[in-house]
Amino acid sequence: MNVNRERCLVTTEVAGETYRLQLSMNAMCEVEALLSVGGKRVSFNDFLTAFMPAGLYTDLRLVVWAALREHHPAMTISQAGAWIDQVGWHEATMIAIECIHGTRPDEKDLQALGVPGNAERPPRARQAGTGEPSRSKPARSASPLESSGISPSANSSASS
Repeated sequence: MNVNRERCLVTTEVAGETYRLQLSMNAMCEVEALLSVGGKRVSFNDFLTAFMPAGLYTDLRLVVWAALREHHPAMTISQAGAWIDQVGWHEATMIAIECIHGTRPDEKDLQALGVPGNAERPPRARQAGTGEPSRSKPARSASPLESSGISPSANSSASS
């Protein structure tokens, strides 16, 4: 396996054939397009955040497929699964991780550009609905007529 992290490119040989896997801009956009359904948009970075710790086979196959398509455009998702079977799950995971590492900016490059690194970024806010349900009992709201000082009978005569 030959790795070029600057280009998100991994070259490997499988059954006598050379394969080049690259997470190019087009590959990352294809993943986003496939995952963004029903009006909910999913970024490639959000996908990686879920992909890395979850270790789902479908996610591995999706990354491998997207990375293979840059240099093997006829590759289908099913063929990517068969490719993983040939390579082996562990090796395919290592190849995918090598491709993924190249999609992250280098901390030194960010510093040179004046962009704060990960250590200086504030933590992301919790998603809505991730905490426990509220147990508080809200106070009953006052009627808009009573709070305005207008009696209900005065309001009905004013509208006639």
